[in-house]
Amino acid sequence: MERPRLLYQAIKIIQEGHVTVRSQDSISLAGLYRGMRKENDEIIDWNQTSREIFNFIRAVTYPGSCACSFHKGEKIKFVSSELIPNAPVYKGIPGQILVKADNYLFIKTKDSYIKITKYEGGVKVGERLRGGISL
Repeated sequence: MERPRLLYQAIKIIQEGHVTVRSQDSISLAGLYRGMRKENDEIIDWNQTSREIFNFIRAVTYPGSCACSFHKGEKIKFVSSELIPNAPVYKGIPGQILVKADNYLFIKTKDSYIKITKYEGGVKVGERLRGGISL
């Protein structure tokens, strides 16, 4: 099902008052879905696939702390990204800045590369981020 259609249907169900309420412990005996995040959990592991990094950036973006790496002691925040359709799979150095344009970056991942569409901080083409630490 298309996402916009699914969202529309969910909104209609809410508007019409046909919402089914469930207690959280009926979903999980422990009453939770995941453990709490701690400091430095937002640091990107560039040795993950483009899909994993894309999902990670989405998971910790605003209003959260945002996914990040560090470069020369400066925290670089990654706010949003896009997967590149049919991006080639190739070997390279995960975390290397491949392209820097006015409004995006391409960064090498484990399998291919990812397009960073919104970020805060400064990096240059060729610089490397690995495990959150600049090389």
